[in-house]
Amino acid sequence: GIGVGGKLNFGRLFELRAAYFSDLTADTSPERRDFELRAIPLEAGLAFKFAESERMSPYAGGGAGYYMLDTDRGDIDDEVGWYAVLGADFQTSENLGFMVEGIYRGMEATVRRDDLDDIRDDVNVDFGGLGVNAGLVWTF
Repeated sequence: GIGVGGKLNFGRLFELRAAYFSDLTADTSPERRDFELRAIPLEAGLAFKFAESERMSPYAGGGAGYYMLDTDRGDIDDEVGWYAVLGADFQTSENLGFMVEGIYRGMEATVRRDDLDDIRDDVNVDFGGLGVNAGLVWTF
């Protein structure tokens, strides 16, 4: 899915992350049968910066997440999971730069039957997988 997010680094190690994904499922045809799942990952972890320079700061890290989930069909509970990240910050001016990172999230959930929908059985869903993040970095 495509989404938006942000992260805050505290000191040299601790980070908080949040994102919003409006639909994590593939589109199907016909549209009336399309299943949509929204997610808001709230994550906290450690990120270790190594080989820091004035221009580039690579990092590796990971942590735990609480994933707020919502679907347009059936019922789903919020879940906990984990993430691991490998990336780099690139400083282009005194307070501004950009970042690129690869992230792997591990999280599973179950979509349960809802009497108002056409879901007949519980459906286990694996949301683990690789993602790529890119964005602006503002330091103060």
